[in-house]
Amino acid sequence: MNRKLNLFLLSQLIMLVAVLGWAGVCFGDKLPFLTIGTGNTTGVYYSAGHAVAKIYNPSAAEHGFLMDAEASNGSVDNINKVLDGTWAFGIAQADMLFKAQEGLLSWQGTPHKNLRAVAALYTEAVLFVTKEDQEIRTLADLRGKTLNIGAPGSSDHENALYILNSAGLDPQTDLTIKEEMTVDASELLEKGDIDAYIYTVGHPSLSIREAAVSGRKIRLVPIDPPLVEEYARKRSYLIKTRVNTAYYPGLEAQGDIDTLGTKAILFTKADTPAATVTAVVSELIDNFDRFRRQHPALAEVALDELGRDTIVPLHPGAEAVFRLYGRVPDPVFHARHQRWTQYRVEVR
Repeated sequence: MNRKLNLFLLSQLIMLVAVLGWAGVCFGDKLPFLTIGTGNTTGVYYSAGHAVAKIYNPSAAEHGFLMDAEASNGSVDNINKVLDGTWAFGIAQADMLFKAQEGLLSWQGTPHKNLRAVAALYTEAVLFVTKEDQEIRTLADLRGKTLNIGAPGSSDHENALYILNSAGLDPQTDLTIKEEMTVDASELLEKGDIDAYIYTVGHPSLSIREAAVSGRKIRLVPIDPPLVEEYARKRSYLIKTRVNTAYYPGLEAQGDIDTLGTKAILFTKADTPAATVTAVVSELIDNFDRFRRQHPALAEVALDELGRDTIVPLHPGAEAVFRLYGRVPDPVFHARHQRWTQYRVEVR
């Protein structure tokens, strides 16, 4: 673990201590905590979950509960722990929520129709990351290479197999496939154990930054435009998106990359009280500019996107807030504050 990663983790720890310390000073043990399941500590999920809690908690006394964010193994872990009641909220990729809802992959035969979206936080991009000296510039150049596609059951794993086949590559004969967890992929790339890996992640990603400053330049390999169009058309949970490569100064010079993406969704269960969800969404909207400043991946999110492309149904508490927002023509945030405050009083 290098100095930059140490500093990043220290900053996250300081932020968590500050939030929890402030909560303890102000409220003691009187208010319950509702937890958001996030992801590994180097990922955007972790930062996004803490951003939601940080924006919400100053108004916790008004709503009757505090929020915190906990590291996890990502989408599948978060979905399962929200379903079993361990956590009240989680962050997951839209495609994994879709599969849980329909009873696919690790939920095979057991559809979970009680998942509900709270807000679409940002878009994660599907990319192939490779070493610059491997001369892998297109998907076709992966032939004969070693590619990590993530653990079985992950969205990376499924997307990789579909994309490779669509690109005319047989994973069983044209490549050497590794199925290691994506969180370990940048280290495997640096050690030379793999030539490339697929990664669905929000940007900027610390993992990709680490790979890009490791002393060996890397390249982000775009998905062929026809495949982007085809996949986005066939999969409702995938959308076209763009990655700003200026986030990665150690990257081989490239312009912005058009690729596939999927929304990172803050979600809960259908039986979560409407007032609880309304409180969270209202605080996000009231403090949206501040929320966007918490991480660069959040900075590109537009307010009108929070209720879009969620795949699973919006929770009624969230839908009510978004419907109210749609009836407010003034886009200036402070001009809506009185409306939100009155709405919160009405639903309590």
